[in-house]
Amino acid sequence: MNAVGIDISKGKSMVCIMRPFGEVVASPFEVTHTGSELGKLANSLKSLNGETNAISESIAIIACEMKRLAGMLPEYPVVSEFYGVGDILGPQLMAEIGDVYRYRNKGSLVCYAGLEAPPYQSGKFESANRSISKKGSPHLRKALFQVMDCLIKRSPKDDPVYQFLDRKRAEGKHYYSYMTAGSAKFLRIYYARVKEYLDKIED
Repeated sequence: MNAVGIDISKGKSMVCIMRPFGEVVASPFEVTHTGSELGKLANSLKSLNGETNAISESIAIIACEMKRLAGMLPEYPVVSEFYGVGDILGPQLMAEIGDVYRYRNKGSLVCYAGLEAPPYQSGKFESANRSISKKGSPHLRKALFQVMDCLIKRSPKDDPVYQFLDRKRAEGKHYYSYMTAGSAKFLRIYYARVKEYLDKIED
């Protein structure tokens, strides 16, 4: 997964390309807002191995659409609304998650992260103590746990994920249990907001 950070200003942008865990693919470089420059950038991004997402402070676009959207980039408040994500974790999360249209529903994204708890049932007995599958992306799980850790340290009282984490802690849930549940809730909210936004701009 590749994450492209774009700092947009009048007439030009600064671009940096990274992969998960801070691996720098391309150090910051300047791109002027001309058809030829943006076309070169789009082609360069499309040539990268793996899936590529491009984001700015409040803007997110799929790299292959960059040329089409140049000059009319829509506001994308979803990333900036995700409390505790930050300039490094934000691109990392988006790079690991990729295009939300890859996932059939919220549950599919949670499953991709390996956060779903497999059912354990025999006859009338169903276990209430189940471990997550861990079959999904370990890199995404690690990034999500870092986000949960940031939320707990910052304690934003009006944040629904923090409220959920705090409630689970107050119930005496184990650290791993509430961190996993909070990560899954975060992904469900992320999926819903991103998909709602993308559906809106495509109409």
